[in-house]
Amino acid sequence: MRVHYPALRAGDSLFAEFDSHNFEAIEHRGYKQVVRQLRALQNRLFDGTKFETLVRYRCANLFFLVLPNELFRESEIPIGWGALVQSNEDLILARKPTWHETELRHQIAFLQRIARAGTRALNRTLNISFDDVAGGHCTQPR
Repeated sequence: MRVHYPALRAGDSLFAEFDSHNFEAIEHRGYKQVVRQLRALQNRLFDGTKFETLVRYRCANLFFLVLPNELFRESEIPIGWGALVQSNEDLILARKPTWHETELRHQIAFLQRIARAGTRALNRTLNISFDDVAGGHCTQPR
């Protein structure tokens, strides 16, 4: 579209070949469809995962995906994550992870969140209320 609509150049770069273009200005139906599809694919790829969230929570220094050999695709491994690929009965390091600095307090806070969520789910499954656990005397947990 850059060739067909040179007037849409934003002129925001020193060199013309690096200028951005405002293709939304012409409301091109095909362009809108491609952008919509691209956004949907990116949402399916990134929003349905917790990869970035785990790194942001600083819950560990190293992050790995462990998967069978037939599912391993280098391009699908999140940035900064390592990959351990199962080959027969062994795990082979297919990609080395990036070291993430983290503090013990972040790791403990993350484990506490997991424990709280797991306890709530188990209590719901077993129909246990807070009153049952506290013996009728509710106190606020810390």
